[in-house]
This record gives sequence, structure tokens and C-alpha cells, in this order.
Amino acid sequence: MKQAFSNDILSEELIHAETVAVVTLWSGGMTWSACAESLIRFTSEKVPICIWDDEGPSHEAIAELSRLEKKFNREVFYFRQNKNLGVVGNLNSAFATFINSDVIVLNSDIVVGPDWDQALRKVADSRTDVATVTSLSNGSGLFGIGEIPQLGKRIPTVDEFAALSEKVKQYSAHITPVVPTATSFCTLFTRKAINIVGLLDPEFSPGYGEEVDYSLRCSAYGFVHLAADSALVFHATGESFGDTTQNERKKLNDELVSRRYEYWQPFIDDYISDEDTPLARSKHLAKAALVGLKIVIDAEKVNPDLTGTFEGSSRLINALWQNPMVHSVTLVAPTHALQDLREWSKLHTNSVIDVVSLDELGNEKQYDIAFRPYQDYSGDTWPKVKRIARRNIVWHLDLIATHNPTYSLDFENFKLLDRAVTESLDQADAIGVLTKHVANDLQSTYGGKGLESKLFILQNGPTQSQALAKSNIYPDELQQLDSEPYILVLGTNYRHKNLTWLMRVFLMVRELGWVGRMVVVGPTPSIGGTVEQDYLLAESTIPSAFSFLGRVEEASKRLLLKGAKLVLVPSITEGWGLVPIEAALEGVPVISTDGGGLREVMPSDAVSLNIASDYESAVRIYNLLTNSLLSEKQLQLWVNKARNLSWSDSAESLVHAGRLSLSKASWLEESTIIQQQETDNEVIQPKSRRSQSFSDFFFSISRVFFPLNSKRREYLKKVFPSVRHSRTLS
Repeated sequence: MKQAFSNDILSEELIHAETVAVVTLWSGGMTWSACAESLIRFTSEKVPICIWDDEGPSHEAIAELSRLEKKFNREVFYFRQNKNLGVVGNLNSAFATFINSDVIVLNSDIVVGPDWDQALRKVADSRTDVATVTSLSNGSGLFGIGEIPQLGKRIPTVDEFAALSEKVKQYSAHITPVVPTATSFCTLFTRKAINIVGLLDPEFSPGYGEEVDYSLRCSAYGFVHLAADSALVFHATGESFGDTTQNERKKLNDELVSRRYEYWQPFIDDYISDEDTPLARSKHLAKAALVGLKIVIDAEKVNPDLTGTFEGSSRLINALWQNPMVHSVTLVAPTHALQDLREWSKLHTNSVIDVVSLDELGNEKQYDIAFRPYQDYSGDTWPKVKRIARRNIVWHLDLIATHNPTYSLDFENFKLLDRAVTESLDQADAIGVLTKHVANDLQSTYGGKGLESKLFILQNGPTQSQALAKSNIYPDELQQLDSEPYILVLGTNYRHKNLTWLMRVFLMVRELGWVGRMVVVGPTPSIGGTVEQDYLLAESTIPSAFSFLGRVEEASKRLLLKGAKLVLVPSITEGWGLVPIEAALEGVPVISTDGGGLREVMPSDAVSLNIASDYESAVRIYNLLTNSLLSEKQLQLWVNKARNLSWSDSAESLVHAGRLSLSKASWLEESTIIQQQETDNEVIQPKSRRSQSFSDFFFSISRVFFPLNSKRREYLKKVFPSVRHSRTLS
């Protein structure tokens, strides 16, 4: 142990130090051993450690310090006062001693992590007007992030806390918040501020309130106080002065501050009540780094009826709960959807994902991130879900529905949809998009509040069915397909999927000499589908060339994929395109258009469909069906593309965007939250036409009693030749 003074002369090493770490010591305490060890191990060599002993009963503490010096081969400086001065007098003694240095003040009941002093030093150097820099800590208080679950109430080991502090440093956004005051458990005091403002006021001796008084004096001169949000220090509060609620000196000193600075109490109360200050964001980020993000997901539309949307959202949800930076995932849905979601969670996540009713939601911010894994078209569940999280993220898959009024029941419903989308984008803190195509489309179409700064790429991962290849659905059709080759088209039959065009092209493929049929699998929506014209085309040409299976089980779909010679994706536009990736992973060659996001998804050397030329597309399909070398090359290109995708990478992109959004101000205005609370029971719903609903009901019944291609249906067509439904030819 080195003496700070020799014959009343300060050590040469201390005279020239830019920064000195000063530990105020009385008696040590339960944290002292970990405190001393962490300082010896993790303080930079260029920063001398000085123990400033306030003539306390510190013999055992000094003995422990000597033991640690020898163990870790680093000496610290030591100085003992001639009489007890209290915290204020002891610190003023240090400030007056190190006249050429910035001074880091440290309590003897703290534990530091690697690079702790460098973090404070970097923040102090970030601007010219800095008076103090304070680290974050556990516990309550202005700089406290709350209790650290890994520790509870116990004192951590040095290595244990080092790992925790490293996580905070790794995931810090380096906001360096301006704060109202320092709290000197681990605080750097700049020499420039001490030189201008002076020392701590002795009237606050022995301690409490002195750093607030000093901070406010500095602020009056134009200095600022900062927080080092990349540094976390463990602070065993209460070892120095005991229970602060019972400390009479603290009460008196707090009253003294309030008398001197009448604005102080309302100022600090207002600051602490704001949950979106830069300091509040920094603390949320630090806590999330240690605990993980708590994510709530609006699962309003997470169901198999939305095929591509369900595939993407369910797999991303499954990857999220496995991400090491995620604490928990909770799904929120209307009551009628809860049972299906719980069964899905039990099957795919061992029920580690909670499923709760929309009606159970309160108003408090219980989560870090609210996530909507698809566009908000209704404005129903999402406004309620996003208000219970600190930040909200929307995964905007495409703009097909908002570009196309014919996909809505009527113009009123189209405007309601557009309004819900606009509001979700304006209030989103981050917006995930599948491809640059979607990002460009959003900016060209909406260009709303802060849109460009919110966008990030959140791509799909590889999608492959996990179902067993066995099925009893459509047994006759599947059995018939075994007898001849077929090509396969998968997906919901919207007009933009361009099936009618592909059917026309396929007839040309048959004319070129390929014998086989086209199998179309997937549901047809009540609005925006093309089933009528598709059947008309099929019946007017070669009915045996086409098979329309509608929706099938996942196992049946996989069986169909394995038997297909080629999978075709004729879509005019897509946000992404899951089908070609899924087909490739099943070992089936695929050909698609380059529509929308498909251009970014498809391999650069792959053969594609050209919707500008029927004949050229037919030739490309024919060549893939008849040239095994070309077909194998096409398959390998898509397989290589699929291998570069990962749902865990997608989950990581979302987690990163979540942390980044927590570092920025929220876009969800408080007035919007209050308004939503007042109108929760008055949500505007798209209107439905009674006649349309009845027609749809009749249509669904007719499919049961009069199956397509059945004798009963043919007889019905003869009896009622003029009756047609918008979703079918009969």
C-alpha cells in the first residue's frame, strides 16, 4: 500500500494524474471485499486508486485491502484523516488535494465492472460543459434500474457482477443523458466545475444533499450533469448511513435544499414522473440487457386461415421466445381465438408462451415491446395492445390491400382500412419490412411521421412444413394425381396471385408437348378472388388439365409438394414470397415472377416467369419440366438461397430494433393513449352487407351439398342456368 503523502508532499504519480479514483472509507462493511477487489482488477492503470479514510474503525478493511493488493499485484494509495470530517469534509479534502485532476468519488459499498472508469471518462470528454458524470446502478433512486433478478438482495461476486455489467455495456445505446443532479456513489467530478463553483457546502455535513446542492450551483453557472449509461455499478445502499427513511439528517438536508432552491422539488418530481426521458430510456435498456425484453404480440390474425401471414408470424414468434435477449413472449387475442392459440403454443413452444385475452389487458405499461406481425387493417385490437408497452413495432408485409380498393367490401371499408394502417405507421416506433421493395412502396405511398427513420428489414426465414407426410383429406384427388405428373400452385387465390394468366400459359406448355396437369391448392377469398374466371377457363378448354383442391391440411400440402414436378409462383407483386423457399426446401424446383419483393428474394441466376410474354414463360416452364440438368440447377439455386435464411436471424433483427426503439422517444403520444382508453368500447368496425353475408353463407352450404364436378351440381346448373355467385361459376 502506497502512502498518498510523503512528508506532507503529494505523490508524484497523483500530482500528474488526469483522473483519480477516490474511495471514501469509514469502516468497510459487507461489500468492502468485493468493492476493493473489483476496483483493483478493473480500474485502468492510468487512474490511481486512493483510499480516503475518514478516521474510522477501518483496521480490518485495510488488512483485507492489503491481502487483495498482493493477490492481484496492484498497489493503491492510502490516506487517513487526523480526525473524522464526515463525508462532506472528507470529500472536500480530496478535491482540495487533487488540484490538477478530475476526481471520481466512490462509496465503499459499491462493486464495479470492467472498463467502468473509462466509460465515465469518455462521457466527461464528450462535451466541454460537464460538471459531473454518474453511472447507473441497481436499486431505486435516480440512477437505479431496479432490482437485478439474478442477484435479488445479495451482494454479487466480482466475476458475477463483471458479467452483468458487460451486458449493460454491450447493449448500451450511449445516450449519455443530461440529468438534474449527480448522486455520488460513483461519480466523476470535473476539475473545471470544482474550480469555478467551489467545494461541497459544509452545512450539509456529515452527508446527504450535498451533491444536489453542488449540482444545482453548477447548473446555475451553465454546467451540465450526465449519466454514463454504458456503466453499471452495484450499490449496497444503506451501509454508509443506514435506513434513509429514518435518517433525521437527511430530512433536514432535504429541507435545506428545498429552501435554497424553491424550484427543486417540483422540478425533480416532474423529471422522475416522465417515463420517456433519456435517462428513463437508458435505465430501461440496461434492465432489458440484464433481464431480457418482455414482448407482447397482437395475435388477432395469427391463424391458419391467413396462410402466408400465419406461416411467417407463427415461426417468428417461435424464434422470438428462444432468443437469449428475450425474457418472455405473450400473445393477446380476442376471446374466440384463445383456445386455438393455446393449442398452438402447447404444440410448438411447450406452452412457454402465455396467451391472454384482449379483455384482460390493463392500462399500465407491462411490456417493453408490443409487436404486430402484420398490418393493422381494423384498428381494433392493436390500439389496445400497443399502449401497454413502452414501444410498439409493426411488421408491414406489403401494401397490396391498401393499393387495391377492390379487395375491400366497399369504399367506406377501404377508407377505414387505410386509416387504421396510417395510424399504425404514424404511431409505430419501428416498422419492419420484408424487402426494400416494401420500404420504397411505404415511403412512396405514405411518407408519414418519421417513416424513413423507423424502417428496418425484417425478412422471413426458411419455411418448411413440420407436418408428417400423411393425409386423409381429398383422398380421391391425391390418388388420381399419383397416376400422372403435375405442377403445383400454392397460395390464397387473390387476383394479384395471377392464376388465370398462369392457366393460360400452362395450356401453351401442354401444346409444346408436356403431358400433365396443373394442381391449384389454397383457399379463395370472398372478396378479391378469381375462382369464377379460373373455372370458366378450365371448363372452356381442357378441364382434365386442372385440379382445384382448395384448402388442404399441412400434411397434405407437404405430400403434394413432394410429388410435384415444378412449383410455380405467378404473382404480379409480393412483399416477400414464402412459397418458392418452402418448395425448394422440400426438394422441388420452382419458378416465379420477379414481382415486387420476389426480385430481391429470388437467386440472381434463376430462371423466372415473364408476365409480359405468355409464350416466353411457357417455354421456360417447358424447359424446366423436360431438361433435368436445368431443373436441378434451378433447384440448387433456390436451396442455396433458403440456406442463407434463418428465423433466428429474423428474431434477432426484431430484438435489435426493439432495443433501438427503446433508446428513442416514443411515437405513441399520451393524448392518443387517453383517447383510446375513452373509446375502447366504441371502436369503429367495417360495415358488412347483410345480403353479401347471406350469399356467402349460402355459397358455403352449396359447396357441401353440391360438390364441384358432382352430378348433383351439374343438375343444379341445368335447372338454374342464370344463377351465379361471385366466388364461383355456379
